[in-house]
Amino acid sequence: MPSVFFRNKVGGTEHLAATAGQPLTDVLRRYGIPVSAVLTWRDGRIVAEETTVIEPDDVIEVRQVRHYDLDVLRRPKRQV
Repeated sequence: MPSVFFRNKVGGTEHLAATAGQPLTDVLRRYGIPVSAVLTWRDGRIVAEETTVIEPDDVIEVRQVRHYDLDVLRRPKRQV
């Protein structure tokens, strides 16, 4: 079973649900993470997000490297 983890700029870690055969860009899009804001490692080696397809035994780490305020983008406050 693949594991995909997102590490944000303040050190928090979040597990992202993914399945084997799914493009990494689909996972990032579902969680509201822009490809231009991250670098990705698969099994300790850096990989391109646009061409990575998740394999059954992958351990993928996605690290935020640009200082976007992703919490605002991913979880906007609701106004009543």
